[in-house]
Amino acid sequence: MSIFISYIIFMSIFFGLSTCVFVVLKSIRLI
Repeated sequence: MSIFISYIIFMSIFFGLSTCVFVVLKSIRLI
């Protein structure tokens, strides 16, 4: 059960980081 919870937390953090990188790259491309 704890492995499943840690997996969900890892995926949410990874998705958040990917979104941040995508937004930064998009803003850099706009400049």
